[in-house]
Amino acid sequence: MVLRIFRHRNVEFLVAPYVGWAQLIYLQRHPKSYIHAIFGPTDTLLYPGVDKLITSIDLTAAAPTFTFASKRAILSDLGVSEDQFLDIGILVGFEYAAPFPPSMHEQGFRATVDMVKHWKSGFAAVSAYTEHPTVKPTQYPDQYARTRSMIKYSLILSSEGAVVPLPLAISNNPPSHGPNHHPHHPTAADIPSDLHEIFTHRLPDEVYFYLSRGLMGPQALVWLTSGQIVEPPPLDNGETTEYKRFIKEVITDGQTGPRATALALISSVSHTFWAVRKVSGNF
Repeated sequence: MVLRIFRHRNVEFLVAPYVGWAQLIYLQRHPKSYIHAIFGPTDTLLYPGVDKLITSIDLTAAAPTFTFASKRAILSDLGVSEDQFLDIGILVGFEYAAPFPPSMHEQGFRATVDMVKHWKSGFAAVSAYTEHPTVKPTQYPDQYARTRSMIKYSLILSSEGAVVPLPLAISNNPPSHGPNHHPHHPTAADIPSDLHEIFTHRLPDEVYFYLSRGLMGPQALVWLTSGQIVEPPPLDNGETTEYKRFIKEVITDGQTGPRATALALISSVSHTFWAVRKVSGNF
């Protein structure tokens, strides 16, 4: 509905392949400067390639104003590197990561900063608490590693129509973050080879393009990449035989059902990996 309104009003839009904030950073850092600023949550500063972020806008005042945060200033105030700042953000917790259990208290932020400074990195700090009773059951080290890679190597759709990690897409125009900024610019050799464990196995670039233009929705891609179709139950919790038969024979598993048809259309023009992908229905 929203995309239809955009088209009707001739509003340009782009649907990100995975994380919207990473896509915005790429658009801002692009030589053509497709956008001039980003207005969003403070955890956007955790991504590479962004320095200034608009955090609030007041359009009701006689003289409209906005406030912004600078990563460079934050790094200087905390006395940490950009990598350490990323570690602190993950351990404190945000949209995609739960807080680090040992530092979940009123002074959690300050304690997390001191902990990362003491251990020099978030990985060393998490490893030191591997056997902690609140850490061991949650497998937090694995969650931390996945979240860090998701942010540091977030995938974006480039202006050439290819999906690539954000650090590679912006490496030709690196920002300066002062003395605390690591001077190394990532190359293809620095990108983990198992990013598919965090995002998905690679889909054809054409699929990402159709998604970006709103020509197809993401739901069928979620079914295909996750390997399951989850049908939310109705008010009776879906316990009736008639409902289960309808979902199985008509909606999900039926040869002419909309779910199966959508998956067949996508997989038939994709790599053989997707053509033989097994997808199960949960209802």
